[in-house]
Amino acid sequence: MAGQYSSSPNARGKTIRAVFILFFLTILAALNLNILGQSVALSLLPLIGICLWPRYAHPVISIIVIFLFGLLLDFLTNDALGFRTLIYLIIFSVFRPDTRSKQHTFGTAFVQWLGIIILALVAVYFLGWVGRSVRPDLLSLGYQALLTTTLFPLIYFIRHIFRYFLIDPDDRY
Repeated sequence: MAGQYSSSPNARGKTIRAVFILFFLTILAALNLNILGQSVALSLLPLIGICLWPRYAHPVISIIVIFLFGLLLDFLTNDALGFRTLIYLIIFSVFRPDTRSKQHTFGTAFVQWLGIIILALVAVYFLGWVGRSVRPDLLSLGYQALLTTTLFPLIYFIRHIFRYFLIDPDDRY
């Protein structure tokens, strides 16, 4: 099944903006927070960028960018190279945010986010278990998912504000 994408300059601009958002979220994902004596990683944060990926973005460029930023996060966090990349590409290929027919509303984006976070947690758990022969800590994964889910509305709102005020009304996605 062929994906629908646009090769217009507007579509390229959407892809470039998505690349910058994903880069910013990837850099933030390399941080660890100390919350109540627990170190919580933000490594699931780039999944928000994948969830909010623009419609009609070029699929090959999208896959290459997601692949490279997954490797960058693996490198920055000293994780096994390809671990996050595989998870991000699984999420992108299952949900295909670039082929959705309508623009996001917060409700639909949040429901999609919940599906993405559940699939990501299952993938992280089983790939971590098989790849390292040790079961990942469920409490730590839960904290990561909870923290990232609480940040989702903020990132969605920031994206909405930038889209509304800084982009030409004809280019909004």
